[in-house]
Amino acid sequence: MEKDEVQTALTMASTTNSVGSTSEAYEEEDQSLTPTGTDIKRLQKVKAEQERRLKLLNARVDRLNAQERRVWKDVTSTQHMSLQEQENLWRRQAQEAERSRLEREQHMHRQALRERAQRIRARQLEGQDMQRMTKFEEKKHVAERGREESRRLAAMLEAGKEQDRQRKLMMAEARREQLRQQRLRKEQEEARRERARKDLCAQTFVALQEEMQHIEFEIAAAEHEELSAVSRLQHSQRVSVAATQLYHETSVSRR
Repeated sequence: MEKDEVQTALTMASTTNSVGSTSEAYEEEDQSLTPTGTDIKRLQKVKAEQERRLKLLNARVDRLNAQERRVWKDVTSTQHMSLQEQENLWRRQAQEAERSRLEREQHMHRQALRERAQRIRARQLEGQDMQRMTKFEEKKHVAERGREESRRLAAMLEAGKEQDRQRKLMMAEARREQLRQQRLRKEQEEARRERARKDLCAQTFVALQEEMQHIEFEIAAAEHEELSAVSRLQHSQRVSVAATQLYHETSVSRR
């Protein structure tokens, strides 16, 4: 019976070796295509870690984006306030210049009127021709003042148009810069997502390779242990047979 057990063990070992060698290629192929439970757990763990990291990264990116939006909002508000202050400054300067000009004109006009009145009084004795000449000069001066006032108003209107044009140009430039920053942030986000996807694929591949190597090591160790067990069993069987024969031979010789 013990010989039968040895033979059976040898047959099983041989069959295991042949089947193992035959199915090893299939197992390697299946392992490369079909994940095991350990593979799934490992990948789930990697996935959870990646999701946590992605969540942290997204949170940091969201905070940075929010800070950037606040900064751009402050920049736009500051630019708008600067434009308003500049417009107010230009308006005050124009008003002050206009007041100064009007005061000078009024002073000059009063001075001219006084001088003209003196001349008129001095020339009243010259007759009606001199009076008509004086009226003509006064009308001419009034007409000149009207033309000068028209030129002044036209210059002020043109200056206002130029200020409005400059303000619109600054606002348009600020808007273009904002759009450029938005496009840049979008491109950076897409690049970050692509890098994260590639990193996840690489990590998954490396993890699967490590698991396959570990499984191969375990299979080799099990096969080696099986062969060692069979060898030990054969040795013990031979020792048992030799001891039995020796016992029988000793018993016969004693008789």
